[in-house]
This record gives sequence, structure tokens and C-alpha cells, in this order.
Amino acid sequence: MERNYKELSNEKLLKRRNSLKAALFGLGLVAFIAISFSTYFFISYGFKDINAIAFLPLFILPITFLPMLIILGQTNKGIKARNIK
Repeated sequence: MERNYKELSNEKLLKRRNSLKAALFGLGLVAFIAISFSTYFFISYGFKDINAIAFLPLFILPITFLPMLIILGQTNKGIKARNIK
């Protein structure tokens, strides 16, 4: 992965960082809304009508952001190494 950042130009590196930030923000917002709605329905309709296992994927959803966060961290390291603002 390090070699890939050395090959990118400054503009492409900044574009990659900005697109990763936007994707993380958008997907994070969708995940937050999905978890909020599911928690609301789970609380409002009670524990008897809805199976708790149905909500398990929603609470595991934030783990899927880890690869994007790792790539964003590596991109930020590449930007700091080049002293780009």
C-alpha cells in the first residue's frame, strides 16, 4: 500500500482522502439512521413481537467501516509525509 501512495500525485492523494471522508460520512449517517430506527421499533413494539437476532446485523454494521478507516489513515500519513495541507 505504501508504494501506491508514492505513485499518486498530490491532487489524486487529496481527492482520495476527500472521497473517503465523504463515503465514511454518508455510510455512517445511513448506519446511524438504520440503528436508530431499529432501536425505536424494538423499544416501541416490545420484546415479544420482534426477534432481537434480527437487529444483530445492524449492530455489526460499524465494523464494516474499519477497512475504510485504515485506508484513510494511510492516506493521511502519505499527505503528512509530503507536507501537503
